[in-house]
Amino acid sequence: MQTIAGGLFHVRVPVKSELAGYIPKSLLSEDRGVYYIQNLVPYGNKPLNDFIQEINQRGIKFIAVTTINKHGEPEITEKTKAQEFCSSTKARQTIKILLHDSTPHRVGVEGSFLIFNAATKQIMRDGRYPPEVLEYMTGVIFDRKDMKPAVHNRADFNWLIRMGKMDQKISRALILGYSMGIFD
Repeated sequence: MQTIAGGLFHVRVPVKSELAGYIPKSLLSEDRGVYYIQNLVPYGNKPLNDFIQEINQRGIKFIAVTTINKHGEPEITEKTKAQEFCSSTKARQTIKILLHDSTPHRVGVEGSFLIFNAATKQIMRDGRYPPEVLEYMTGVIFDRKDMKPAVHNRADFNWLIRMGKMDQKISRALILGYSMGIFD
């Protein structure tokens, strides 16, 4: 899954209730009695992947990589607004470090990543990479019935889908290259 979702989508996975006690509460979410972890898989993002490996080697077992926003509000996409959010008293108590993705990106494409539940094959929220890209990469049709719409603009990947199925590494390279504005 990491070679498909890494650096492109947020993955939500359920956690058995008997195992939830072994995971820091700050990393768990709960919805109608079901615990889950929602995180960005760092695969394919070398600086982030290296950073997380370094933290793990220093004895920090759990790290969360996600967007910054208040529950129910759109994710913050501007660095200065993220810094302001993190400087609030409550945020300072829980957010220890703010990472900013300095990778170039296509103008007008911003916002968070699509969230999908790997166990139920549901898309929870649309994002900068649309559901068609996830389905193209996985070969799985996901349930979109309760999908929340993307808040920000996203890129059009119909050109990729029209090209037909190809090697995952090539697909990832095309998706990331297009997203970074390397080619049109």
